[in-house]
Amino acid sequence: MKKVFLLAFLMISSQMSFGQNGITRLLSAGLDDANTFADSYLSPGTDALAMGLSNGWFNTAKADSFGGFEVSVMANISIVSPDQQEFLLDEADYDILQFQDKDIGSQMVANVLGANDPEVAVKAVYEDNGITNEVNFNLPQGLANEKINSVPGAMIQASAGLFSGFEISARYLPEVQTDDVSAQLYGVGLKNELTNWLPFDKLFPFHIAGFVGYTKFDGKLKVENNFATNTAVNRYIESEMESWNYAAIVSTKLPLINFYGSIGYIQASSSSDLIGTYQIDKGPLGIETVKDPISVSSDASSIQANLGFKLDLKFIRINGQYSIQEFDTVTVGLSFGI
Repeated sequence: MKKVFLLAFLMISSQMSFGQNGITRLLSAGLDDANTFADSYLSPGTDALAMGLSNGWFNTAKADSFGGFEVSVMANISIVSPDQQEFLLDEADYDILQFQDKDIGSQMVANVLGANDPEVAVKAVYEDNGITNEVNFNLPQGLANEKINSVPGAMIQASAGLFSGFEISARYLPEVQTDDVSAQLYGVGLKNELTNWLPFDKLFPFHIAGFVGYTKFDGKLKVENNFATNTAVNRYIESEMESWNYAAIVSTKLPLINFYGSIGYIQASSSSDLIGTYQIDKGPLGIETVKDPISVSSDASSIQANLGFKLDLKFIRINGQYSIQEFDTVTVGLSFGI
C-alpha cells in the first residue's frame, strides 16, 4: 500500500528534478524564467495527483448506524489525456529562454505528464559584463516519455456512524520515510443521510446524502546537483497538496449489490518548492550559487460526477467507481465492517 501511494509522488517529483543535470540547465535560464517554466511544466501533474486524492470518499449514500463502522483499502488511477500532457511555450513570456531554432517563436512542449518527441532544444542567452553567453540544453521530458499515461494513488480509510444520519470518515497513511523520500497523507470527511427527512422514507427506493471531505498530502524528495561542491548540503523538493470535495449522493436499496452516483465539486491546491543551495553552470564564466531557486503553486477546480457499485458480502464489501472530472479517475476498494 505504501509503495503504491508513493509511486505517484515519486513520479511527479522525480520529473520535477529534471534529472541530475537538467535542473542546473533550467536554472541557467535565470530564476524568473525557471519559475515561469516550472509553473507551466509542473502544475498539471500536481493537479492530477491532488484531484486523484479527492476520490473514493464514499461508496453509498446510506450512513452507518450509530456504532457501525467500515475500514477500506482503496487504490485509484487518474487518466491523462493527450491534450493534458503539453503546454504552449512562447519566447515572449521569457526573458532569456529561447528555442535553438531561430524560426520557432512558440511551440507546444511536454509538461510533467507528457513527452517531447523529438527532443526540444532551447538555450539561455544572457549578457554578463558586456559579454553575450549561451547555455544550450534540451527541455525536460515527462512521464509519457516513460510510457506512463496515468497517475496512481492509494489510501486507507475508516468510517463510523454517529447520530441523526451523520457518518464521519478519516483517511490516513502513516509517514513513509527513507533516505531519499518522506510522505504522509491524512483527511477527514462528514456525510449526512437525508433520506429519513423525507415523508414515506421507508417506501422511497433510494438513499440520499450530502458529503464534504478534506484531504492533505505532504512530501519531500531529495535531489542532487552535479555542480555541487558540498554534498552534505540538503537539497530537496517539498510538495504540499490539499483538496476539498463536496457532493450530493444517491444510492439504491438492494440487498446484495447496490449502485450509486453523485454530483459534486472539487477544489484543489498545491505548491512545490526546490529547497537548498544550488550551483549553476554559467558556461565560460564559471559557476553561480543560488538558494531555494524554484517555488510554484497551482489552484484547480472541477465539477465531479461519480458512478459506482458496491457488492455487500456481509463483513466484506467490494466497490468500484468511475469519476468524471478534470482528470477522470477509476477507483476500486475493499472494505470490512459491521
